[in-house]
Amino acid sequence: MVRCSRRGLLAGEQRSLKGRQHVLVYQRYFHGTCFHIVLNFSDMPQAVEVPIGNLVLSAHLDRDGLTPGDVALRANEGIIIEVGATPAAISGDQT
Repeated sequence: MVRCSRRGLLAGEQRSLKGRQHVLVYQRYFHGTCFHIVLNFSDMPQAVEVPIGNLVLSAHLDRDGLTPGDVALRANEGIIIEVGATPAAISGDQT
């Protein structure tokens, strides 16, 4: 349902960002909306850096929000963050 309610998750541009082993990080942006997607494919927690934005979804459905900076993603957790009108700058440049 999240993808249907937010057009930027279905259409537009996609940009891969530098993640770490077992963590995929990318952005989707479309008509003034940008989303930062972080997916932990490992069975261990992973610390990842996230930009300022509004948490749209966590795969575990129990997060109320995020503080910018390092976030501990749980095993096999993914998050979607709406970061604003343009692709968010974060230390992991395009790969």
